[in-house]
Amino acid sequence: MLTILLRNYQGIEVVGQAENVDQGIMLTLETNPDLILLDIQMPEKDGFTFLDELKELGIFPGVIFVTAHENYAIRAIKNAAFDYILKPVIKSELFKSLDRFKEFSSRDNEGQFGELIQMLKNARPGRIKHKQD
Repeated sequence: MLTILLRNYQGIEVVGQAENVDQGIMLTLETNPDLILLDIQMPEKDGFTFLDELKELGIFPGVIFVTAHENYAIRAIKNAAFDYILKPVIKSELFKSLDRFKEFSSRDNEGQFGELIQMLKNARPGRIKHKQD
């Protein structure tokens, strides 16, 4: 259904679909997408496991959860999800989310956000001083 909805959205190319986490990881490695529309419930592993596996590989695409489970929204936000859309998907809501993602991505002038993530990953542990009054 999402693929059909996305046909009507300018500037999006659907590079593939996966039925489970392992297929999703392989597809992500092959296509390097900017954005992933991700469900929480999948066979064998869930969407959060998918994100954990991507993080282990050093891959950080944008993620919009599209799910029937409203009780995972906080966990999704803590896992850096860009948005959280409940099923059944309303076309206008999906398109607004995609518009916001495109706007956010366009602010990433010449990959500055990606460079920041890379710098943080390579940074050594530091110390923070805190003065008490």
